Amino acid sequence: MNFTLHDLILQAPLAAGALWLVYMFTAGKLHTDGEFQRTIKERDEYKRTLETERKIATELAQTGSVTNQLLGAVVSLSAEKAGIPLPRIVKASPEDVTHE
Repeated sequence: MNFTLHDLILQAPLAAGALWLVYMFTAGKLHTDGEFQRTIKERDEYKRTLETERKIATELAQTGSVTNQLLGAVVSLSAEKAGIPLPRIVKASPEDVTHE
């Protein structure tokens, strides 16, 4: 390809404009503050939702642990009353279930 000086003069502003757009995009200057604020609000909402879900999971694990203990007590009382040897009961703590 043979470029003449005239072609280069015509193409230089286009190339400079393209480079400017690439720079502005990579520097984050092409987005409005409103878009950034909306994104930050959405991120904060997701963080709160995640925190709430973690709390619920911990509470469910604790509830399961208590339920397991209650069932174990009922089984022990029933077995004791019936004269049956006690079954082996496996206990788990909420931390074993949630893995925080």
